[in-house]
Amino acid sequence: MSEVHTVAVLSPKPDKVQRMRELLTHMCEEVHSKEDYTLRYLMTEQLDAETPDFVMIETYKSKEAAQKHPQEPHFQELFGAFEKEGLFAKPPYLAHTTSKAGFDLDRTLL
Repeated sequence: MSEVHTVAVLSPKPDKVQRMRELLTHMCEEVHSKEDYTLRYLMTEQLDAETPDFVMIETYKSKEAAQKHPQEPHFQELFGAFEKEGLFAKPPYLAHTTSKAGFDLDRTLL
């Protein structure tokens, strides 16, 4: 099976933007150092919004790898902190996808 992408849209409460940014930045470091099955893990922030959403762009080696990510202790700790600290304005939106056309950083067409 080909790579699997996850797009996660996380919407913080207006007074929780900085805290969510801090937690997600730390999560990027954790994933980089502990998940060799994760090929890409980017935290992006919505432009020109009073309360920006954070959009996570993730690529995994396989569907099985994508399913493994939420089971990791650092993932569980992150979402535990989100819940305990009441950071979400609304539930996260998740989409799991596979590439069908286009190109990536190397500009090679699929």
